[in-house]
Amino acid sequence: MKITIKPLTPELAGDYFDFFENRAFTDDSPYQCYCQVYQMTKQQHQAALDNADGADMGQIARGLAERQIADGVLRGYLAYVDGKSIGWCNANDRANYSADPIYDVPFYAPAEVNEIAVICFEISPDYRGKGVATALLHQVIADAKSEGYNAVVSFPVTRGERFEWDFQGPVRLYEKAGFHKVSEKDDKIVMRKELKSQMQLKELVISENLRIRELKIDELELAFPVVNQLRPHRSLEEYIEIVKEMTTTGYQIVCLFDSGKVVSFAGFTRLKILHYGDHIWVYDLVTDENNRGKGYGKLLMSYIENLAEENALQCVALQSGFQRIDAHRFYDNAGYEKVSFVFQKECRSS
Repeated sequence: MKITIKPLTPELAGDYFDFFENRAFTDDSPYQCYCQVYQMTKQQHQAALDNADGADMGQIARGLAERQIADGVLRGYLAYVDGKSIGWCNANDRANYSADPIYDVPFYAPAEVNEIAVICFEISPDYRGKGVATALLHQVIADAKSEGYNAVVSFPVTRGERFEWDFQGPVRLYEKAGFHKVSEKDDKIVMRKELKSQMQLKELVISENLRIRELKIDELELAFPVVNQLRPHRSLEEYIEIVKEMTTTGYQIVCLFDSGKVVSFAGFTRLKILHYGDHIWVYDLVTDENNRGKGYGKLLMSYIENLAEENALQCVALQSGFQRIDAHRFYDNAGYEKVSFVFQKECRSS
């Protein structure tokens, strides 16, 4: 199942209302709305009730949501499968939520805090338990990171057992994405994922046609023909899904572009462990087979090594399979030492 995530825009308002009116609440959910209340103050909410005058509250809520989408107040992400909207996540700059909210939850924070809040999930009953909420959350994190936010904050509720309509998202969803608890009162929790720990990746112009720059999440498909030469056991869909999940725990990508085409790919993470200390671990390094022998891999590794020095890290490290003789020669020539074996044992559940 291929899940596509799109940010809500006024142009997608039709998909938004199609989801909420035809697929969101087909299981007798106790919550039926258009996610409009989180953007309202207590005064605005009361005024809407006072002016209802016997009108259908569903239509009033829809009208409020229509205006909020048109004005850019209601923001978040829609999930699609086969072109059909099947999921929603309300996520926005915390400064865009009300400082006087209807609910006693601290969604709001001043603009200078520079954080994104994840408020609500709604997934079509037919698609629950299939990774839709995870895909939505990963997109929120990836976009927040690329837009320079300091953190993503969530507000789950502690529950003793699984709750089908857990619209805030379960604690485990956030833990798997690298969030940690920062406060807990009664059954209400605030969780936070820091984003600023990643290294800043500057574009490096080598010549008129050659440049090294960060590969953004929405550009992953550009690099797949090259990555597939290193990881042929992964499909395009698996590659995108796994990389999106890896970026939530610090994975970063730089590519060498030749006339706008990806010819070399490097994926790495900044880690701190007892053995190496603070370092860069390179997970993936590959140059397109038609462009090898041109020094492209060396250019990428030099970029990563300079990045490590700029961030005062102890070293750059990686592992390479026994069968990759040419790669071993490359690393030997680049000054890397063989320092250990890597041992692996398959799990019974794999």
